Amino acid sequence: MAKITEKDIAVFVKVLNELLVIYEKNPKIITKFLTSTTDACDNKFSEINLEINTEAVEGFDLFEIAKALDKIELLNKLNSFNLAELKYIQKKYILGGSQLRTAKSIAEYIADQAKKRTVDVFKDQS
Repeated sequence: MAKITEKDIAVFVKVLNELLVIYEKNPKIITKFLTSTTDACDNKFSEINLEINTEAVEGFDLFEIAKALDKIELLNKLNSFNLAELKYIQKKYILGGSQLRTAKSIAEYIADQAKKRTVDVFKDQS
């Protein structure tokens, strides 16, 4: 971390003083600015939290489809799911953890794992 000098602190104090002057003249400007940036951040996070189409994911039998299709066709089918759905499929079929972050890389990982396994050894026995 860089060292903070007295000059840096003096400049920061000047900025804070200017913000104080603006706030004293019209307090709504700063509160409006702060709420608009908070709303923008909330919108960004809501885009990241993708919804899972449970009907499509629950109807997707990975091992049956992996047996019927070759790896490229399976990969094309997996690419139709979004990131959250792919992570759900990965957990549902207990395919192990991974550090993958993109939908494409997770789809490739799932397809690779499904083609290596011929039977779902983790099927619910109840």
